[in-house]
Amino acid sequence: MLKDIVEKAVRLVTDYTFHDRKLHRIEAGVMPHNTPSIRGRKCEDY
Repeated sequence: MLKDIVEKAVRLVTDYTFHDRKLHRIEAGVMPHNTPSIRGRKCEDY
């Protein structure tokens, strides 16, 4: 369930950033020991 919420939040933020704010880049930082975040980042193609 948490994974679904995070995925939806990432989609909403990226849509807002690129379409509403007209920005062209988003940077995501992940701590090296946080493997769930690393996997999530890979799933979202970041």
